[in-house]
Amino acid sequence: MGWRPRRIWIAALVAYPLVSHAALYAGYPHLAVSALLVALFAAGVLAWPRAARMLTVALLAGLVGAARLPAAALLLYLPPIAINAALLVAFARTLLPGRRPLITRFAEDVLQERRPERRPYMRAVTWAWTLLFAGLTVECVLLAAFAGIEQWSLYANVLNYVFVAALFVVEFAFRRAVFGERVRVVAFFQSLAGANLAKLSKD
Repeated sequence: MGWRPRRIWIAALVAYPLVSHAALYAGYPHLAVSALLVALFAAGVLAWPRAARMLTVALLAGLVGAARLPAAALLLYLPPIAINAALLVAFARTLLPGRRPLITRFAEDVLQERRPERRPYMRAVTWAWTLLFAGLTVECVLLAAFAGIEQWSLYANVLNYVFVAALFVVEFAFRRAVFGERVRVVAFFQSLAGANLAKLSKD
């Protein structure tokens, strides 16, 4: 897959939460479901580029189904819960006794920054991410069960991403204040995007 098509699918994934939220607030839940299917299609193409034709057929079938099934909007509740729960497990499992915390693994194995004196700090940061994703998982479940879909969407598709970004900003600022280290943001997120989180959390 060339870089240009890849950027299109990445853009589709990034745009999905805002498109979905706008569709729900405008009163078009099936448009939000269609956006979800497009995002899933983009994720599938990025993961399995050779299966693009098969995924296209599945996408078209899904779009037809989304237009006909009144209950299709219930599908919107699943991705935020599943994503936050998966990230919670990925971080939490590395905090078990005898295992290296996920932030330590990322720093040492991906960024090649081996600083034993910072391991307690990196463990604390791993705890911070674990608690954040635990809170977001519970929040998504409770809002799905007790709030209207518009209020749920405001958190699941907008504010939760703000919370994640806020933790990055706070951690970067704390690192600079305590360690005098300036984070190269672009390089950091390029490394993060290229990291295999599932593999890092299992090793």
